[in-house]
Amino acid sequence: MQYIYLIYLNEQKWNELPEPDRQQMMAQGDTMVARWKEQGRHRGGAPLHSVATATTIRFVDGKFVVTDGPFAETREQLGGYILVEAESREEAVNHWLAAGNVGPGTIEVREVAPFPQPDAAPIPRRKQYMLLCYHDQEQWDASPAAERQRLSTDAPLFAQEMAASGRWISGAPLVNPARARSIRSHDGKLLVTDGPFAETKEHLAGYILFHAADLDEAIAVGRRFHAERAGAVEVRPVGVCAE
Repeated sequence: MQYIYLIYLNEQKWNELPEPDRQQMMAQGDTMVARWKEQGRHRGGAPLHSVATATTIRFVDGKFVVTDGPFAETREQLGGYILVEAESREEAVNHWLAAGNVGPGTIEVREVAPFPQPDAAPIPRRKQYMLLCYHDQEQWDASPAAERQRLSTDAPLFAQEMAASGRWISGAPLVNPARARSIRSHDGKLLVTDGPFAETKEHLAGYILFHAADLDEAIAVGRRFHAERAGAVEVRPVGVCAE
């Protein structure tokens, strides 16, 4: 099974850390990823650009509303992700605990749902962006089965369309946030708690990593995916080590 580490941090606190401390934490992260690659666990990962570069798309009263900024104003924001293979959620949590690398933020561990990855030949020398797809899990569970089935069927078709245009890199839905576990550093100790990193109404339901020429094209992709779905789609530029 695949699990994703969602790395949340307070950007202001991160920027206030002395440069040697930031470099040490990043080096620890690089060492951890290198070890997982040697062990065959690592499946991908990327830092995201500052939350100040985020754009959020919602469908309200029959029209798209595009705003600057993240989907929610939480103290900690998503700063990157790492995708790994693990036999269980507990194993995924223990891999991170063994590394001892948390830094100043919170790590949310989520199971990745199976999703057919289309064959794609990405257009070279294009920027990478990520669609972060948020929804209200209770609202989703309460929606008609036919509507859930329609949206679930639309997602692979959208992936195939993106692959045909050379934009698709990867993507997948995430399992119910009620099954998330969060890892935090407190008084020098690592604490593991059940549930997502923050109790917001909407939680991350899936992600899409893709190529686009610029932010305008990335927002157009976000509009196309969002269609008339409930919830929000956040568009973020991706750092150079995405894979």
